[in-house]
Amino acid sequence: MTLPVPCSGEPPSRRGVFLLITGIVFVLLFSRNMSRHFDLDEHQFVAPPILLREDGRVPYADYPYFHMPTLVGVYAGTITWSPYKLLAARMFYTLCGMGTIAMLFAMSWRMLGSLPSATRWRISGSLTLIYFCSRLFTYSTGWAWNHDSSVVCALAATMLLQRGLRYGRPGHALPAGFLIGSAIGIRLSFALAVVPFAAGVLFIASPMTWRQRVAGVALGALGVVLSLVPAIVLLLQNPDQFVFGNLGYVALNTLFYAASEPASVRSFEGCLRIFRTFASDPGNAALAVSFVYAAGWRMWKARAWRGPDAGDVLLPLSLLPFLMVGVMGPNPVQYQYPYMLLPFMTLVVVATVAAESSDPAMIRYWMRALAAWAVITAATGLPRWYWPVVRLPAPERWVPVEVHRVGEWIRDNTSPGDRVLTIDPVVPMEAGVKVYPEFAVGRFVHHVGPYMTPDERHRYRMTWAEELDRVLAERPPDAIFVDQRVLFLVPAFQEYAESHGFRRLDCPFGEYILWTRPQSAAAHAGNRRQHPESIGVPAGE
Repeated sequence: MTLPVPCSGEPPSRRGVFLLITGIVFVLLFSRNMSRHFDLDEHQFVAPPILLREDGRVPYADYPYFHMPTLVGVYAGTITWSPYKLLAARMFYTLCGMGTIAMLFAMSWRMLGSLPSATRWRISGSLTLIYFCSRLFTYSTGWAWNHDSSVVCALAATMLLQRGLRYGRPGHALPAGFLIGSAIGIRLSFALAVVPFAAGVLFIASPMTWRQRVAGVALGALGVVLSLVPAIVLLLQNPDQFVFGNLGYVALNTLFYAASEPASVRSFEGCLRIFRTFASDPGNAALAVSFVYAAGWRMWKARAWRGPDAGDVLLPLSLLPFLMVGVMGPNPVQYQYPYMLLPFMTLVVVATVAAESSDPAMIRYWMRALAAWAVITAATGLPRWYWPVVRLPAPERWVPVEVHRVGEWIRDNTSPGDRVLTIDPVVPMEAGVKVYPEFAVGRFVHHVGPYMTPDERHRYRMTWAEELDRVLAERPPDAIFVDQRVLFLVPAFQEYAESHGFRRLDCPFGEYILWTRPQSAAAHAGNRRQHPESIGVPAGE
């Protein structure tokens, strides 16, 4: 299997330029990701792999989990090598985002292979720069969510399948199936992508015989099943919890938003608001306009669906309506959900341009239009989104390092072996402090708990109301930690702390509150005397 190498066959100087640009892009992306504020959604993706690696606790079986499980295993093998858990997670996602950028350029470079080298540079570089500076990319990438990893898997699967179709190699369907299955195992929104993938193997123009096409579908299906083995095992072991976590929870979460943010729940006004926000960004607008023009008119004029390269345009184009189902499935639709469409829209544009390579006038038009969009997008986007590069030489100012410092502050104000009650589990886990696994997903249990019956809460291990009372009675907390942004969700935590005489401590590093048992005050003071520098106050204060 051969992957496209950008600038292969070019003079060493041009390959050096490509490597230099790649390094600059990585530095900009890394610096931005290290400076983004700590998002509350990151708890549900970082805490479960720590619980799996350190305590052997499994999603669905040991705690509620509201996503597909593949990312838990991936993270358990990648982020727990470092004491800085959030930093390692964001580093992994930086690599995923960088992988998407590099693959887009590589695929564009290959598809435009019939054009002169300078033209390939301008078109591929312009589209990649627009993508890199678009708000949908900069918003969705970098946080330790599940978007970057699923997108990079789906894009790699598309690249492999395109090559298999072009060269008549059904064996490419196996790794492509494994990668698209991995995308599904990370984010269920990609589930319907198997339909256009299978249809593409069967019907898109290719040197493959009919027997090879059938074999390709079988190999692709095998790859999907192999990648989903962890999810299948967990489904068989905990069917009710698995189905609720991936489907039932979504409906209940809609009720939460309908009560707390009614304007965000799907409506004409809500969709219009998202569209306006999307279209107001130059990068988003450039990619959307280019895609509509390419798919709506130029593709027809160039007959881009014919010939040996038909898969270059038909495969990403056919993916889009099926991915749109995944985008629109949850309610409300969050701004980052359409991010999964963006790389495939970009590929449709590139494939359409490549199909017009015999028309010099149209190539000049595309080159000039994309270059103009790239200048506008870079001029507005680079200083807006990537200014944190100035913080790169100061790692103490990186957000994951600051979160780790708060975790150390919790450790130094509790005793060894203490258990902390919190819906912000990553922070104490940064310093090895034990938390309640029931809240591995963070605040989301408290989103839907009020909309469930007591029997349902018990059945699905949703620790809210009487279930919370039961857990606290069986395993009383030694400390309670709360991010003030979500204090309104857990009034029971504060009530418990005050009614049991816990001592309140305000964090010197941010809007956090820690309540500790009064009988442990002497031990806490001893910890502070031993590590005064880790809490940012002079010894004895």
